[in-house]
Amino acid sequence: RTALRIDPPSRRALPAGPYWRMLVLDEYYYPYGNQGRFRVSDTTSSQQRTFSARSLSPGDMEWKSPDARRAEGREWLFYLEGDVARWLPLPGNFQEMRVRNSQTFVQVPQFRVLGQNAVNSQLFFYRIRGLEFQERFYDPFMEKEGFPLVPAVEAEPRLGYVRRPADSGADYRTIVLDLPVSDDERAYLLEVVEEITGGERLGPEAFAQRAKDYLARNHDYSLSSALPPGAGDPIVRWLESRTDGHCEYFAGALILLSRTAGHPARLVTGFHGGSWNSYEDYLMVRFSDAHAWCEIYAGDGYWFRADPTPAGGERTGAPEGQDDLAFGVSIDESWMAFFDSLRVLWYRRIVSFDEEAQTELASTLREYLGILREGTERGLQNFAGTVRDWVRGPWNVERLLWLGGAVLALTASMVVARRVGWRILPYVRFYRPRHVLDPVRHQAGVLLGRLERRCVRAPGPLPPSEVNELRWELQRLRYGAPEERGSPGKTFRRARTVLKRLRRERA
Repeated sequence: RTALRIDPPSRRALPAGPYWRMLVLDEYYYPYGNQGRFRVSDTTSSQQRTFSARSLSPGDMEWKSPDARRAEGREWLFYLEGDVARWLPLPGNFQEMRVRNSQTFVQVPQFRVLGQNAVNSQLFFYRIRGLEFQERFYDPFMEKEGFPLVPAVEAEPRLGYVRRPADSGADYRTIVLDLPVSDDERAYLLEVVEEITGGERLGPEAFAQRAKDYLARNHDYSLSSALPPGAGDPIVRWLESRTDGHCEYFAGALILLSRTAGHPARLVTGFHGGSWNSYEDYLMVRFSDAHAWCEIYAGDGYWFRADPTPAGGERTGAPEGQDDLAFGVSIDESWMAFFDSLRVLWYRRIVSFDEEAQTELASTLREYLGILREGTERGLQNFAGTVRDWVRGPWNVERLLWLGGAVLALTASMVVARRVGWRILPYVRFYRPRHVLDPVRHQAGVLLGRLERRCVRAPGPLPPSEVNELRWELQRLRYGAPEERGSPGKTFRRARTVLKRLRRERA
């Protein structure tokens, strides 16, 4: 099912394999004694900002772009289906966002995400001008006070840094480094980190790349992942098992390994990719495109994206003979895409238009319907005149033969449809009921029902044995095995003959 539809200014404006970032989860914690859950920490939730607006800009939310280059001011249209999520899919910075009516928005400054006050039960439409697809996201909390990392060679010689204990409870900058695992599990994670780094002190980006390569070598991607049985942290158990996993296992593993190596990391959820609807030229993002990846702190107040899922990372080029869109996003020309395009057509012409545009559209539609009505009336008049002239024309032998042939063809078609229609019609898609799987069973059921009704209305003068025998033959065709059918056509002709006799007797 389609969760999000995106109408870009052009096909080329859409990058290959786009990430539609929605929500960030910073805390890895123990829920009710069980391990292995990501969530938004209470510290971060308490710092959310709520405001009402109809038009937004990055300056209103203190968003800072990591690139000096400004995006082009072209407009993007987003159609988020109801009951999907309260957080808006945003791939990066923008110049301006506009909605139809004033909305209550929720902003998380550390995560650089924007959402609604509650999950909308109906379609939510918004326009974005000057959209940027970013790989680095600014975090004001990390830049203003710096990250509390200190050298700790004596505490852990294999690592360059270790987390300084927080003086005031759960600080956001310590939450993204927290490892709520046992001592044995921490020791295993340290062994894996040492294998990844080879004893070197790696920066966050270099470590992330090596950790992604390590996960790809030891685990394959699969949606039907089975967590190995046992106790302890589920992500650590998955790392030790070398079994297949989905995106959440890969992302969770990279987060634990990064935090073990002293690099702050957090989980990001949203959508990745989509399919291009060639009927109306827009991007369809389905629920099956839901994805999870990581963001690792790079320093200077910025987080960078790291997707450890195999074949889920960024594409950087297109094969020869294909454009960027065909390489990163599949093109959908199915019937489902066609029906989905009709909905987007409605969105474009009605939902996304303001009152003035809707009035103009209604005026254009009335004018078009008037032209269509006049054209239809002229066409019917011309057709009636043609038929009238043909009837009044001279009736020669050629015309009589043509008319006779048409009547004969129509009669033959009716006879054939009556005789063998039971073989053909059940295969016609618009005629076939959903429960009909076999034309013989279907036709036997129809004739059996008619026979029962006729016998109730006019039981004589046929002998009961003949009716019972015919009833048994139809029941055998309706419910029996296919290899015991014999000649269904002969039984059906006999049934029609009996039904005609019963109809005549009643008349």
